[in-house]
Amino acid sequence: MINEVSWGINRGLQGVNPLDDTSGNTYTGGARTYQDSLLPLKDSNGNALTLPRINQGSNVLNLLPQVNFGFPSGFSAQSAGQTISNTPNFSHDSRWPFTGTDQLQTIQDKITWVKGPHTIKAGFYYERMARNVSVYSVYNAAGSYYFGSDRTSPLDSGYPYSNALLGSIFAYGDDNTKLVNHAHYTQLEWYLQDTWKVSRRLTLDYGMRFSRVGDLKLAGRYPRPVRYGLLRSQQGWTVALPSLFHSRNHHHVPGGQQDRDQPQDRRGFSFRAAGHV
Repeated sequence: MINEVSWGINRGLQGVNPLDDTSGNTYTGGARTYQDSLLPLKDSNGNALTLPRINQGSNVLNLLPQVNFGFPSGFSAQSAGQTISNTPNFSHDSRWPFTGTDQLQTIQDKITWVKGPHTIKAGFYYERMARNVSVYSVYNAAGSYYFGSDRTSPLDSGYPYSNALLGSIFAYGDDNTKLVNHAHYTQLEWYLQDTWKVSRRLTLDYGMRFSRVGDLKLAGRYPRPVRYGLLRSQQGWTVALPSLFHSRNHHHVPGGQQDRDQPQDRRGFSFRAAGHV
């Protein structure tokens, strides 16, 4: 009898270190260094400006907010002013600083037992995968300003760039946390087979293999934030109602692969018509 057992673990790291990332294109609103991406925002005299926030504690990295010269997704102007195509977005990717880990653990055991004319094999394979990664946000924990033109406001200048110079904001929003996805799945396989040498000329192979493919699940640490939007109206500033997303301790990913068993039979034979085996 021979028994082979193996265990392995692999851990991969993805990410962008905010302390040494200088890849931003300064011609499209990027920053030369990490320090250029930090608050405070200063005026032409070098004085620090205090920017309003909805969720005070979510910008833990003290990043500058995003600036957009259009409108938030799902919003439009009641009476649109002039629009500008191909405007620069002064922002980072909403996942930034991006971090992600992949951890894969596997255990497998194989047994071979030779007993007379039979060669019996059995074994199992266990795989556990975990993926923790920054995901896209809506308004960004650092905040997002929108300077699209809506002439229904008495403060609107009719032009996004001049709105930015005057501080006439169509909308502002920030998320109350940085989103991190904690996903995992488990896969299990096992088998049993026999090679039976019935005679010198006839050998039979038969057995069964089972596979259980686990569903992709999200752990309870997956944060579902309450997102707010601060919108401007003719009467002044109004706070839009929050959109609530309830978190669960454990749930299936919509559209994901459900747990299922996949049995597979193994059958075969070899036969020698003449000669010696």
